Amino acid sequence: QFGHCNVKARSTKLNGRSPEDEYCPLLGSWVMDQRTMHRLLRQGKQSSMTPDRIRLLDNIGFQWTIQKTQPLTFDERFEQL
Repeated sequence: QFGHCNVKARSTKLNGRSPEDEYCPLLGSWVMDQRTMHRLLRQGKQSSMTPDRIRLLDNIGFQWTIQKTQPLTFDERFEQL
């Protein structure tokens, strides 16, 4: 439906609305759960993640980790004003 696998767990809305954040919140929670289960499996802990699920998600380009961006500097934020 969204054309990508970079689903946010929570929306961050600017001025009350941001078009890229219009998504199904339940999907964001489900994606976060898959990432958690994958991490637990890698750590050798109890997990509902299976090799078949990993393969299915890998085949659609699922992103197992989200790259955190560097926070903007004061000057960059000031320029946004």
